[in-house]
Amino acid sequence: MYKIAIINRGIPASGKSTFAKEIKQKLSQKYGLETIICSTDDFFYKNGKYIFDRDKLREYHLKNQERFQKALDKKVDVVICDNTNIEPWEAEPYYYMAKVNNYKVILIDFEPRELKSHIKAQSNSGYEHNIPQDILENMWKRYIDFKELTDKYSYPKEIHKKKIFNELLNKTEQTDELSEPFFYDKLIKISVKEQKEIFKIIPDLVYQNMRDFSLDEISLIDEELKAIMEEFMLRADKTLTAYDLKDKLGKSVKQIERYIEDKLMVEFGNIIPTKKGRKKAYKLIDTYDVFIEAFKNRDDLDYLLELARETSPELFKKLEHRFSNEDSIFLFKNHIFENIENKGIFNNLKDAIKNREYKNLVFKYEEEVKDVKCIKLVFIDNNWYIAYVDDKNILKLGRVHFIKNIKPSYKNTFQESTVLEHKRFLKDKLQNSMTLYDKDFQTATIKAMPTIAKYFEADMKRFFPTQYFIKKEDDGSVIFQVKYTQPMEILPFIQRWLPDLVIQEPQSLKDEYLKKLNTAIKNNSLSN
Repeated sequence: MYKIAIINRGIPASGKSTFAKEIKQKLSQKYGLETIICSTDDFFYKNGKYIFDRDKLREYHLKNQERFQKALDKKVDVVICDNTNIEPWEAEPYYYMAKVNNYKVILIDFEPRELKSHIKAQSNSGYEHNIPQDILENMWKRYIDFKELTDKYSYPKEIHKKKIFNELLNKTEQTDELSEPFFYDKLIKISVKEQKEIFKIIPDLVYQNMRDFSLDEISLIDEELKAIMEEFMLRADKTLTAYDLKDKLGKSVKQIERYIEDKLMVEFGNIIPTKKGRKKAYKLIDTYDVFIEAFKNRDDLDYLLELARETSPELFKKLEHRFSNEDSIFLFKNHIFENIENKGIFNNLKDAIKNREYKNLVFKYEEEVKDVKCIKLVFIDNNWYIAYVDDKNILKLGRVHFIKNIKPSYKNTFQESTVLEHKRFLKDKLQNSMTLYDKDFQTATIKAMPTIAKYFEADMKRFFPTQYFIKKEDDGSVIFQVKYTQPMEILPFIQRWLPDLVIQEPQSLKDEYLKKLNTAIKNNSLSN
């Protein structure tokens, strides 16, 4: 089983500590798991009374981190960081401690109520912290400002400046460097209206993330589940109404609601009732458990794996890992999406990454690239790439298929700290094999014509991490934006939707696109 580190995020009186105590109790009673809660607030209690001392804040934060690390060292099943963690830099030490100790990290983001509700909570007799109103207002505003950074694929705005603690001045200072988004393996967002329902199932969700499933545990379910799962996966918020499924399932709204409530919600603890406008709706909190239940035969498996890969890379990795088990009823002699022709090259790259070795890469159609740091094997755009850092400290992707030889370098090994920035770029900003590390992002404004507009609505799955819905026009078309580092990062995508995607801005991208279209027309004319 995996070990789990939970990082709470939310302003005071959001329910963080109540949740932490509840999950500790339920995991102990139901699953016999040891859980430790690490909160900086604990150190402010003197003789049972909470006394906040701003001068002790840094000291107590370090003590809490030390306690967190000791729990990880002891291999405690679940370790909870119960701090506010409003900005990413505050949670970052806990994330890195957890990952070094091979823990999976769950970030639980508690949406605040209206500010006046949190202010009122301070005066309640059962609430001990009594935080001054000006401090609480500042925390509430910062929560809103940094909310977008809970999305790992967001790009920091100018207001999001990274902060560091100045030991000499004993205070936190803002830097000119932009802050990174929060790090985590799984994100659970808890809205105010869904809090009670989600609290009921979170212990089970945590336990599910700890388990290492085998396919022997899978029961086979009917066609309706596969259809419902497909619709869930196509929506960014993983929320459906029965009206969304009516035409696809050929059933009435009441029949669909009964099926979801009497069957799916009973069998799976990770679908909860919610609201979408005035309509009754259902939200999928965790995808993996339900998704594997939909496997019925090999044809279904290929389709569902492809759907998983396109809509949820994290889910795809979990599924692919399960099929390598000896007890699996499936056996894949080759990678599903690409055969690795030269296993020697592939294994050599794996060893170089593991040992942090410099290498010289010899490509079939390019000059030899010397003294590179191999940092990741990346499966993207249906191909394997080696992500490496060259002698100019630039991150690049090289197609593994095009490597004909790997030579030793005169340099020995490199430090992990020298490639952390590059690894973060791969994890958070790489969109496809054409994303450039050393180029600033530009923004393209694109119109989806009414014929395909439904695929680009605000609640649909994004095709790019940076894709952002702008508005829906009166004629039914949709305007959206995408960031890119070079035209080839997004032009092939636009071309696939020809002629129904129209570039509005910038003019330079539109000119590049028209140039390629005219060249294609000319080449096809010459071939006749």
